[in-house]
Amino acid sequence: MKKTAALIAAFALILCGCSEKNEQANYPDSDAAWNELNIMETENGYYIGGTSSLFLQYHDKNTGNEIMLCDKPECPHDGRETCTATYKNLNCSNVVLYNNELYFAAIDSDGETLTVSLYKAACDGSSLDKVSELYSVKNSTDKYHVFFDKAFLTVHRGYAFINVDIYNAENIGLFAGFIGGGFYRTDLRNGESKALVQYDDFWNDKKANSGIYPCEDYILYENFSSNTRKYYRIKLNADSPEQIHFENEDRISVEGADSSKIYVLEFPEGEYNKIVDEYNMVEYDAETLAKIRDYKVCGCDVTVYDNRLYVSRYQEHEDNLIVVYEDGKEKFRTNKLPGDSEVYNSVSFSSGKIYIGKRASSGFGTHIYYSCDIEDFLSENINWKTEYSNENAEEKWSEHCSKRASNEEIYNSYSNF
Repeated sequence: MKKTAALIAAFALILCGCSEKNEQANYPDSDAAWNELNIMETENGYYIGGTSSLFLQYHDKNTGNEIMLCDKPECPHDGRETCTATYKNLNCSNVVLYNNELYFAAIDSDGETLTVSLYKAACDGSSLDKVSELYSVKNSTDKYHVFFDKAFLTVHRGYAFINVDIYNAENIGLFAGFIGGGFYRTDLRNGESKALVQYDDFWNDKKANSGIYPCEDYILYENFSSNTRKYYRIKLNADSPEQIHFENEDRISVEGADSSKIYVLEFPEGEYNKIVDEYNMVEYDAETLAKIRDYKVCGCDVTVYDNRLYVSRYQEHEDNLIVVYEDGKEKFRTNKLPGDSEVYNSVSFSSGKIYIGKRASSGFGTHIYYSCDIEDFLSENINWKTEYSNENAEEKWSEHCSKRASNEEIYNSYSNF
């Protein structure tokens, strides 16, 4: 039995492309544009995180096989504590592959107390470790009826930042169901965690409501409180965030950031049609917040990558296309997209490729990913290929959720991931 387990572990280690660990002193920038899809590429395959409860899988490019990230022989992957792929059916955030390890935040319960912790999993399925505890709150129900509404995890330059909203699932969709949460940072060098902002109510003034954007030595985030939008940033090792300001703050949305700029979408004054109208994109210097330039973009799902904007039409628009902007000017546009109307317009990037995804037949999750080399795409030599397809994902997920439901557990986190 020990020999079999060792062979399984060795085989998984070869597949994952993570056999050579980086030096722990090397903490690179986050690849936030790819993390949004909750699917992470390595040389030989992909890691896939669960959309709410812990469900870690690996997809091998060469064979097309998928395995659960657990090296225990004959494990049924049913949430038992020895299973590193489904451990305790934890309600979890998005999963981030960083420095050859998989990170996620998750809610655990002892019946009386709910605890949010940061975890890391080995790429070969051999271990699952708690890095640090972030937040604890008393359970307000007699069962484990609690979920993440938003749990945004970003890992950047050796620090993990996690925004946590916890709700009582008996009040799904109601602010009255808010139990608590906060914005936390963990130093991956030593596991030390700090609460940057603690949330005692849904409309907390400094609460992180939207995306978390790494930008050089800063983390940028949005606060939506009492119908007003505010923006904050915090230095990676600072103790508290600072509010920052942009022009026309009553009608803007921060869409992303890169190593030197923050990209802010400005909506037209008065009434406008979000599907067909143009918008003003304003670029600001990431350090000084000085305005660099502004220009018109089509409406509008924006992905920032490698100092370019990839802007797509809203899904409702009849003209399904992607427009690329560089240095404030339109570089080119294309409606040559794979698949059909179910294809996501928003794009992501990894390993020199641009990716676009297709929804499952039920609309739950994305199970087919198409790719094109970025150089080919930018030169308009566009040839999409099916990069990853998990046609059985919906069936697997349904079976997993059925098991959780039979145990009277809440398994839908209403997460963005």
